[in-house]
Amino acid sequence: MREDNTFQLEYRDGAPTEHFQTRTLAREKVVAAVLGWAKGEPDWKDHFMWNNIASYFEDGAGS
Repeated sequence: MREDNTFQLEYRDGAPTEHFQTRTLAREKVVAAVLGWAKGEPDWKDHFMWNNIASYFEDGAGS
């Protein structure tokens, strides 16, 4: 949970170039996503729009 009362979720799908993030106000969606992920359900992330944030972790990013 962020200071602005939104929830931030991230996941990496294998390679560092496949690092994604989403934010939402819906606590219920976050709980469902985390439980789905923990159970290995393949559709746990389908209810969000994900942004690729891999560039944030490249050398020199954010400097």
